[in-house]
Amino acid sequence: MNYSEVSGAKILYYIDSKRNEIIEFLRKLVRIPSTVGKELRAQEFMYKKFKSMNLKVDIWEPDDNELRKRLAFSGTASFTKYGYKNVSNVIAKLKGEGRIPCRVAL
Repeated sequence: MNYSEVSGAKILYYIDSKRNEIIEFLRKLVRIPSTVGKELRAQEFMYKKFKSMNLKVDIWEPDDNELRKRLAFSGTASFTKYGYKNVSNVIAKLKGEGRIPCRVAL
């Protein structure tokens, strides 16, 4: 068994041992209304969860004027209809070890 297989087995064992907690967490998350343009409450829920895990967390609302300046910007139908007000982004970082400086959770 190689390192990758051992790591994968450990991850699967951990997930299995936390099955009920994971299911309850997902139940809470999917109960939060979060349709296009109305994601803020779900993002705030994730922000609090990440903070409770002692992760480095950032939450922000995109600035559409700044995004429009980007060459790769492509307005979507949902952007045209809703813009980015109350459409926050959340990112959480877990400090890595050794050669891996950080791991990102979204």
